[in-house]
Amino acid sequence: MENVYWIGGGKGGTGKTMVGMGLIDYLRNEGREPVLIETDKKNPDVGRAHETEIQTEALDLSDQDGWVDLLDLCGKTESPVVINSGVGADETQGIDALEQSLESSGKKLVVLWVINRQRDSIELLRDFMKSIQSAEVHVVRNLYFGGTHKFELFNDSKTRKELEERGGKVLDFPEIADRIANELYSKRVSIATCLVGAETGTRFVLGRWQNAVHQVFKGAGL
Repeated sequence: MENVYWIGGGKGGTGKTMVGMGLIDYLRNEGREPVLIETDKKNPDVGRAHETEIQTEALDLSDQDGWVDLLDLCGKTESPVVINSGVGADETQGIDALEQSLESSGKKLVVLWVINRQRDSIELLRDFMKSIQSAEVHVVRNLYFGGTHKFELFNDSKTRKELEERGGKVLDFPEIADRIANELYSKRVSIATCLVGAETGTRFVLGRWQNAVHQVFKGAGL
């Protein structure tokens, strides 16, 4: 039974887009073609990059109808589902219903909570963890913001201790060069498509980063 992956963070500027794109690329590389649910209305970059390559659905989770549609989609597909949460969305609004719905169908909710080095990343994670019971929650330290030691607010926090006591892992998402990130954003394409049409230097650097991303997710058992 395939998992449902929730890419969250509660705010913008943490790198959720790149984590979402990396996870989709990893799943496809493993032969597990995912369904993407894009819920970010302001910046649906993950959806735009994949809408011509994989099944992509745009949902509005600001009302109950959107959550009902989400539960229906997750319940009926046998493929892995990647949910890209919207910037500023109240991620606790219906996450408990999603969790319970998936449990009843034998599926698991896996949360990848992307953080930067700011205090509100930790506070938002703490609030989110109070809203769920059995979901698998992992924190993704986005190394674009610096080495692991620079995340001291999270590294030494009670929230991290609670996360790990619940079985959660801390994943280190590799830094991506600004030029490569700009290439992906400006062309609005998936990692796989960008690799096909890229110049030699871009293809080499992007391919090396892609492999590092895959190793992070594989090592976490996703």
